[in-house]
Amino acid sequence: MAAATSPFSSGPPSPVLSPMDRSTALVLVHDYDEPISPIPDFADEEEQDELFEFPAPSGPQLSQMVVFIYLLAPLLKLGALLLPNTEFSLKYGLPSFLFFALLSAFARQIWYNLALYVRRPDMEYVIIDALARGRRKETFKSILSSTIRTGTRVLRLLTAAFYLREAVHSLTPLFPSTIVVPTEHALVILFAVLLLPISLAPSLASRRILYATVLSIVCFLAWLGFTSAAYASGTLQTSKAWLRVGLLWRGMTVTAFAFTSSPTLSLYASTKGAMQIIANPKKHRHYFRISASLSVAIGAAFMLPLVFFSAFPRRPETLSKPYDLKPFIVSMYAATLLLSVPFLLVTSPPLPLSERLRRLASSSNYLPISRSIYIVVIAAVAMVPHDVSVILSDLLMVSALGSTYFLPAVVHVIMHQIKRPLSIVLPQTHTYSPLSSPPSTPLRQQHDQSESVQDPLLQQKERSLQRKQLRRRIVWDLGVWILLIPVGGGGLVWMIGEVLGRDD
Repeated sequence: MAAATSPFSSGPPSPVLSPMDRSTALVLVHDYDEPISPIPDFADEEEQDELFEFPAPSGPQLSQMVVFIYLLAPLLKLGALLLPNTEFSLKYGLPSFLFFALLSAFARQIWYNLALYVRRPDMEYVIIDALARGRRKETFKSILSSTIRTGTRVLRLLTAAFYLREAVHSLTPLFPSTIVVPTEHALVILFAVLLLPISLAPSLASRRILYATVLSIVCFLAWLGFTSAAYASGTLQTSKAWLRVGLLWRGMTVTAFAFTSSPTLSLYASTKGAMQIIANPKKHRHYFRISASLSVAIGAAFMLPLVFFSAFPRRPETLSKPYDLKPFIVSMYAATLLLSVPFLLVTSPPLPLSERLRRLASSSNYLPISRSIYIVVIAAVAMVPHDVSVILSDLLMVSALGSTYFLPAVVHVIMHQIKRPLSIVLPQTHTYSPLSSPPSTPLRQQHDQSESVQDPLLQQKERSLQRKQLRRRIVWDLGVWILLIPVGGGGLVWMIGEVLGRDD
């Protein structure tokens, strides 16, 4: 089968691509042929064996159930906890909720497809391949790599700092006001110290991280149960956290924020049996795609009642309450956020340490200096004044929405719309005019080459594959441009209007 070689592939080029003359038919095939599905439609043929070879993951591999838990957990965090306070009408709230749930699942599939296209499940590598492919761009690649890691690091630490800050603020009213020591600062330091041993886990395969993540999901479900009971009894109150967020935190944006999550490529690379999935695509190729979408569906099912709580608020009617669920709601609220911090720190890129500090870390049994610094940083950010916190919360909103919805769409467009598509060369029958010179190859050899490269069945198969992928390309392109223009562009215009309106 005629196929174009990837810039990253090794070995001699296909002989099909060698005979280039004026009679050659050049059929342009978009790069979409690979990312439409994890394995193309001709996966049952022998030449498919070497097509997708991911590098072996450097860290411990995770079971498929553990990966599913890590895909689900980011959805049941701060955005979901704030949904009941938005007072977003059902007319707009429910369609927005379903819309962003679909976009979140779609964005995860985009990252997955891009990883298959570049044959490496790493977000940093995918972005660098899109923006700086080639051997002569090493300096630009280094700059891009540093920028991507810094942006990822800032987003993770900012999210962790706000989880810690909002957990502390929610628990502060439960303490008596007669305490001399500032309760908020004391709780921040206390929780930072308690989270340090969990956050020093070497990887996501550690039981400490897994148990903390599972417990955070359990705490969210407990919070949902207590919140539902309070709503049914008419005693549900507005969360104080809703009064401390920035200007950009509105009903629509909080709904979108609830479905934000970190890129899933590292989780796919860490899946136990990932190499076997690639080696046996017919049996396993859809598992990760289903897991990524199913986690969004389950998260949306858990959050759906909160949309109705927001659309039809029931405020306390009397001061006398038969039972007060606020301490339970607040405790589960804080526990959900606190237990989510270790996951964020473990998935943060390490700091670029000096050679001396690297030697110090390697000489000890296990001394993750970066994590220790991260704990100090998030504790410091959690104690910033309110005015600074409001600005940082808006920065968190923009960063989270951009990295979840806008970034994969931009990379996809660069890969498949701006970069030159793959080419399949289909030589036609050679005709020679009286003025043209005869071929230099022997007649028998020329005849053999003609039969090998001019097979009508092969050409028909190539064109059939292109037509089959056309409908899929249209669907994917439509979804990507929706992410870029209505969601990305419209959201940017709205944010600029809100900021300018505040200045007025």
